[in-house]
Amino acid sequence: MIKAELLKAGIPSEARPNPVAEALGLRGLELWVQNEQDLNRASKVYARFKDRTANSIEAPATGPKPEASGCPASRAKPQAEPSSTPPADVSQVDSKRVVQPSSLFELERASSLLRKGIETMALVESKLDTEFMSLRGRVEELTRALAQAQADVVREVQGREAAERKQTEEVSGLVETIERERREWQQKLKSSEDSFKNAQGRVDTLSRSLEVQQAAAMEFKCSLSDAREVAVAEREARIAAEQRASLAEETLQTQGQELEREIQAHVASLGSLLARVTGKAA
Repeated sequence: MIKAELLKAGIPSEARPNPVAEALGLRGLELWVQNEQDLNRASKVYARFKDRTANSIEAPATGPKPEASGCPASRAKPQAEPSSTPPADVSQVDSKRVVQPSSLFELERASSLLRKGIETMALVESKLDTEFMSLRGRVEELTRALAQAQADVVREVQGREAAERKQTEEVSGLVETIERERREWQQKLKSSEDSFKNAQGRVDTLSRSLEVQQAAAMEFKCSLSDAREVAVAEREARIAAEQRASLAEETLQTQGQELEREIQAHVASLGSLLARVTGKAA
C-alpha cells in the first residue's frame, strides 16, 4: 500500500528483504526509494499514510462496543435503552469479564512471541557463534595468506630491485660503450674529414694538372693533325712517285724490248753480211 501511495506521488521505489528479519527467521520487507532526492517527499507521504492509517484504526475503536467486539445487535439494544440501567458494580463486572480474557490472550500471545523470539535469538546467537568461529578461522587463514603474500611481495620487490640494479648497471655499461664508440666515431669522422680535405686538395691538384695535360694534349693533337696532314701529303707524293716510277719502268721495259729487237735485227743483218763476206772470200 505504501509503495502504491509513493507511486501515486510519482516516487519510484522497490521492495527489499530485511536482512535482520531473515536472520531471525521472520518475514520482513523494506521500501527503498530509487532516487535520493525523492527521500524527503517519500518521508512526507509515509507520514501522511501513517496518520490516515492511525485515524482509520482509532475510528472503529472509539465506536460502539458491540460492533468492535463482534457481538450481535440484539445485545447492543439493551445497553442503548435508558429505561433498564444495570447497577454500577454489575457493569464493572461485565467490563472486567470482557477486558480480562482479551488482556490474558494478548499477554499469552506476547509471552509466546517473546519465547519464540528468545529461542530464535538463541538459535541466531548459536549460528552467529558458529559463523564467528568460521569467520575467525577464515580471518586467521587470510592473515596467514596475507603474511605469505607480504613475504612474497617483499621477495618480489627485492628481486625487482636486484633486477633494476642489474638493468641499471647494464644500461650504464651500454651508455659508456655507446659514449666510447661515439668518441671513436667522432675521431674516425675527424680523420675522415682530414683525409677528405687532403683528397680534395689532391683532386684539385690533379684537376689542375689534368687541365695542363689537356692543354698539352690539345697542342699535341693540333701538331699531330699537322703531322698527319704532312704524312698524308708525303704519302700522296710517294704514291705519285711510285706511279711515275712504275710508268717509267714500264716505259724502260718497252724501250728495252724494242732495243733488244733492234739489236737482234742488227745482229741478224750483221750475220748475213758476214756470211756474204765470207762467201766472197772463199
